Amino acid sequence: MTQDYISLANNISPKVTKLLYNSKDSVAVVFKFLFDEAKRKGVTNTQITLGTHSKVYKTKDELQCSIPMTTILKKDSIKSVSEAFIIMVSNHIGEKWYFSITDGYYKSILNIHPKLIVPNRKLLVYENDKLIDRE
Repeated sequence: MTQDYISLANNISPKVTKLLYNSKDSVAVVFKFLFDEAKRKGVTNTQITLGTHSKVYKTKDELQCSIPMTTILKKDSIKSVSEAFIIMVSNHIGEKWYFSITDGYYKSILNIHPKLIVPNRKLLVYENDKLIDRE
């Protein structure tokens, strides 16, 4: 797994960066830690698939839309499938877009447009292709 942590950090929502991480450098450090930790724990296969964006809504100071994202992680006979939504925001009239995950605290700080539907994350865990847990 090779990752470009700087590019990821440069494209995360500035609001999230400011409120939670203080700087893009801190975001890059967090991404590197998370990916390195997954590798250290033996996660051998990852797949991230993005769907089509929703309708774009305008708030007071930004454009917003959501994009479905499916993430598959594997380790030995265990596979987890996460179905979540990321929110995309633009403070630049759509010329530059930033992303944020929408779980938990993140959802509360993003001031999501009331018409923008962002379902909660679903997590399915399989062992030898048999469902063993769901969240």
